[in-house]
Amino acid sequence: MPDLYLPVLSTFKEVDAIMVYSRYGTPFTDQEVEECETVAKKFQRRLTRSSFTNRRKRIEG
Repeated sequence: MPDLYLPVLSTFKEVDAIMVYSRYGTPFTDQEVEECETVAKKFQRRLTRSSFTNRRKRIEG
């Protein structure tokens, strides 16, 4: 069973999460890997925005 592990990196290049994709049968194609990488990058940007928003809310009280 082919698995694909993609790190979700913070703006400081630290691992915030790991996205795991699994499938039965054939390995992931290059296009599918690129699509999964795009999803991981979008998720990373969303996490960053959420983190900044939460910090700002705490500061503004």
